[in-house]
Amino acid sequence: MNGKDLIDSIHNLYQETQTNKRIGKRIFRGTGGSIATQAEDLFALWLDSNISDKSLKILVNTRISLDKPGAPGGRKKPKMLYFKPDICVIDSRGTVRLLCELKMDMGYVRDFTDYAWKRSKELDPYKGGSAHFMMEDKEQPVFFPETIIWHYIVFSEKNIGTEKRKKIEQAFREQNAKGRLFILSRGEHLNKLKAKYLVDNVTFEALEKITRSL
Repeated sequence: MNGKDLIDSIHNLYQETQTNKRIGKRIFRGTGGSIATQAEDLFALWLDSNISDKSLKILVNTRISLDKPGAPGGRKKPKMLYFKPDICVIDSRGTVRLLCELKMDMGYVRDFTDYAWKRSKELDPYKGGSAHFMMEDKEQPVFFPETIIWHYIVFSEKNIGTEKRKKIEQAFREQNAKGRLFILSRGEHLNKLKAKYLVDNVTFEALEKITRSL
């Protein structure tokens, strides 16, 4: 699966959701169902086709629990002892190699830069610590490197003002501690019926470079 396949598939999901609003002769759903879960699966399939090391595992929306209330180094106790990243790639030893949060767009957050900053801080208690998840009724280890960061995968640049979006992109370029931002399509929102969008090949190339290094 290449970048165009992924974005076209997301666009098709939106079209199917719109079609499924009419669920009977006189029954019509005003809002479509969420496509976030299917988008997670599609992105995981894209990762699977682009990660050459087949020993890596790709966890999708999987609950990861801390083994203890705090991590080494005197950090404060986290508010929650578990979290469910949209995408978490781990190696054969259980070390986290890639952590992704997927967004259909950035329009639902009032201040995405502040949101990303807070998400980065929420990750701090896990860094340098051990955790686990369950797979087929067996507990599997997870270890978080001190250097782990969030990678924000945004499928569409729309649903947000152009100037605001540019400021967010600039903030990520200047302050890497907040993580990395990848906007995968430009032009009209993927939820439009006949959307005129472009796959951002430069962004996909940067993302592919990361997958090759895992």
